[in-house]
Amino acid sequence: MRTRWFTYKVVLLSLAMSASSLDGQIRGSEFSTVSQVVDGTTITVEYSRPQIRGRGAAFGNLVDYGHIWTPGANWATTLEVDKDVEIDGVPVPQGTYSVWMVATPEEMEVVLDPNERIFHTMRPERTDSQISVTAPLMPGPPTEVLTFSFPVVKANGADLLFQWGESQVSVFVEVQPTAVLSIAEELAQMYVGSWEMSWAAPIPPEAIPEAERPKAVAALELEYADGQLKGGWDWSEKWDGWGLMLVPLADHVFSPGFMLNGELFELDQGLIVEGVVEDGRAVLLEIYDRTGPEEVLIFRAERAD
Repeated sequence: MRTRWFTYKVVLLSLAMSASSLDGQIRGSEFSTVSQVVDGTTITVEYSRPQIRGRGAAFGNLVDYGHIWTPGANWATTLEVDKDVEIDGVPVPQGTYSVWMVATPEEMEVVLDPNERIFHTMRPERTDSQISVTAPLMPGPPTEVLTFSFPVVKANGADLLFQWGESQVSVFVEVQPTAVLSIAEELAQMYVGSWEMSWAAPIPPEAIPEAERPKAVAALELEYADGQLKGGWDWSEKWDGWGLMLVPLADHVFSPGFMLNGELFELDQGLIVEGVVEDGRAVLLEIYDRTGPEEVLIFRAERAD
């Protein structure tokens, strides 16, 4: 009988070891990763995703207020940034951190620990090497599975949103810009004023449908503000709120930055703007597409003042 029981245990152990070696395993909190690139900086969150499973509120219930925990399960959730960033104004050097949180009814403290490999039950002690950010704990739509996402991405950073139960927390991860957007006032003043833009090359039909194409000529008004050369254009109703920023590469050579409602959303490295200056004043702007084997002139803007 004893031999038979021993054999039974050996078989069970063998089956368990075989199952643990399989790539596919059903887990109560499945592993997930979410990543976002902003201006050359990659932000990555890796975490396991516990579920509410009818157990009531997430905070003040599944997670006690004032209790430090990792927003996930199994191994601690990690945040990796491949360049230095700021989270809600707090500097965060390049690296990988385990993520911990402490909730109150009104706010959530987010703690980044430089020890990235910690099991969720091995909660770290507070140290000077940790980075701490506090953000409001807000009501949110019911979220069964704990979720991280990047719902808003801007030219200078992205919102990192945490949701679970009926609560959510959002922080802004600001990246270091790869381009210097400011321009010397002396140079900028040569371009300040009114311009008329027009297409300098035929528009490929696949680029903009005929019914959506703007007028042949658009009014562009450039100004020097906040150390930048930028302005809006009057093209068509579909393009309301759009604008242009000229980011200097060299004297009278720029990268065009496209703006929407006063906010830069794309710096197009495939285009280049060259200015023509006469008697200390710019009189012509030419925008070239340089994505192909040869540069192609696509826009031209002439002085209107």
